[in-house]
Amino acid sequence: MKKSIIILIAIFIVTFHGLSAQKLVIAHCVSRVNISIDNGKATIVAKDFDDESFSFDTTQLRFTFSDVLPSNDSLFDPSIGSSVKILDVNPGTTMTTDIYAWDSENNHDKCNCE
Repeated sequence: MKKSIIILIAIFIVTFHGLSAQKLVIAHCVSRVNISIDNGKATIVAKDFDDESFSFDTTQLRFTFSDVLPSNDSLFDPSIGSSVKILDVNPGTTMTTDIYAWDSENNHDKCNCE
């Protein structure tokens, strides 16, 4: 009986470790965001699109608009943990964007928002 339990525990650990190693971050975006436009410009902050993304590694996620590491992303503002973009837009314009959630080990996942 003990041998069976040990084998089951080992299988569970290997299975769980394999899953978590592949997907340490789960990004989840809000489905739609309305943004204020001021003189044809809109400022968007990647983390404003977050809808409870999570990580098995940390509670302090960082957010970007691309798969470029936050430390290498010219749009990334470390003081807020997010990339910021200023867009030229017309009222009524619909856009989509990818949002990347990053953990402290630079594991990441992306979601899409309109």
